Amino acid sequence: MTDRIDPDSMTPHPADDPRKRSIVRLKSGRGKRVGEGMPILYSNSIDMDERTKSLDPGSIVTVMTGDGDAVGVATFNPRSLASLRILDWESNTVIDDDFLMRRIARALAVREACISDPFYRLVNGEADGLPGLVIDRFKGKVVIQAMTAGMERLLPVIMAVLQADAVVLRNNHRFRDTEGLPKYVHLAAGSIDQPVEISENGFRFRVDLMREEGDIWSFDQRDDRKFIAGLKFHGKALDLFAGAGGLAIAAANSADRVTAICANETDLSLALHNARINKAIDRSVISSGNPTAELIERSGLSERYALVTITPPPLVLTRKEADRGELEYRELARLAGQLISAGGYLYLASRSPVIGIDRLVAEVAAGLNAAGRSCRLIRMAGPSPDHPAHPLLTDSSPLKSVVFALD
Repeated sequence: MTDRIDPDSMTPHPADDPRKRSIVRLKSGRGKRVGEGMPILYSNSIDMDERTKSLDPGSIVTVMTGDGDAVGVATFNPRSLASLRILDWESNTVIDDDFLMRRIARALAVREACISDPFYRLVNGEADGLPGLVIDRFKGKVVIQAMTAGMERLLPVIMAVLQADAVVLRNNHRFRDTEGLPKYVHLAAGSIDQPVEISENGFRFRVDLMREEGDIWSFDQRDDRKFIAGLKFHGKALDLFAGAGGLAIAAANSADRVTAICANETDLSLALHNARINKAIDRSVISSGNPTAELIERSGLSERYALVTITPPPLVLTRKEADRGELEYRELARLAGQLISAGGYLYLASRSPVIGIDRLVAEVAAGLNAAGRSCRLIRMAGPSPDHPAHPLLTDSSPLKSVVFALD
């Protein structure tokens, strides 16, 4: 198990000087992935001598091959399996406020090219050249997640570069366990009048930036909500794992009535409010409960829906659990298939990083077939463009979604 790191004992990175950095060497013959551009290097590829093991978690280091050739500059945590995270392939690059400003400005340009409203994922880790860092923008406010010890130590510089009106440090992701970091959520700068309102695809939503459990807002489903809002159908809709009501409110564009089941009271309160401000409350029945239990119960009733949307939390997280996870998605589709009227639609999303889109399509199709439904796949998608993936780490974008039309 990774040793726990006390954040109070972690000091911010001193001014980076490539000439004074510690050097971490790769084992002989372990440079193949480096040549391919892999931004994460694991402990089994590193020459872990006593000097290297003693480096402070989160240190900025120069990476060299076993032959002494410079590879680049990285953050290093000797206590983590994913020990090296490449910041730049030029080892003489100085990691300072100018470096961070350039990377964040580049990420911002991509978002502004794709999204008109100032609400999106601003930085998405390795894909934006800042491994271990996630920043969500809510206009003048930001929510930061530091997934690694290196980014934890860079937080003061990151906050200074962003110059946001308010900064929430939402460092409660399960990945921090693998880095030996504690979990916490707190307001690090500025003030927030809760809840915060965002705009997306012509809708308005309120979100809670200080919530500790669940997602603040699923920016990665932006395009899915837009698709559902534009889907033309006649009849009722059922939204399971409704969150703050995004898909339910999108479905209300066409539905005679939307039934939304939230998994907790925080989501229920937000979903009710969001239905009101989007003038969908008169066509919505929103409650909290166990969405899976609701699906099982409703599958035995006579009521039918023209649209069922299901966005469960990650059902499995590791590859050894993948077979079980595939069967669980199949079962969700089978149950949903019993609820959907002829000519209706099923939207099902997976946030399990080990379940690829091809497997999700196959399992949902198998579940619908088991329910005696013929169907056709009309859409399969990944996350919205503010959630780019590093080309060698496509699993780092866990959201996959499919839409089937049922006969």
